[in-house]
Amino acid sequence: MTEKSIVLLNENEAVFNRFQKTFGNDYKVHWGKDLNTTIDILLQLPVGVVVCDARFHNQEIYPVVLSLKMMHPELVIIVVSQGDNKQEVAELEQKQEIFAALHRPVTKKRVQEILEDAFVHYERNIAN
Repeated sequence: MTEKSIVLLNENEAVFNRFQKTFGNDYKVHWGKDLNTTIDILLQLPVGVVVCDARFHNQEIYPVVLSLKMMHPELVIIVVSQGDNKQEVAELEQKQEIFAALHRPVTKKRVQEILEDAFVHYERNIAN
């Protein structure tokens, strides 16, 4: 298995830095600060997991998730949401466009568990 790479799809650099500091020892974390940067990363590197907020640049994440899955169906996507985004995220889950939804507040341990499960799922998908 190659290095486990994650794209954190979030426009806030402070959020990226916290995520990188928390999970950077276990995963190679890339910053998808906008859609173009994210697509460039995905074209250049074998990324298994995308972690994103339910809102991205003040827009719903739904169209972004669909676009990424069309270009890279092997991606495992995890969405983190606030309470007011639960319906949107539930729709993505029902359509099996995302692997998991986490609702804030979420613990480091829970995120770690989901990331581990997501990479198992990703590895299983690319093996088939």
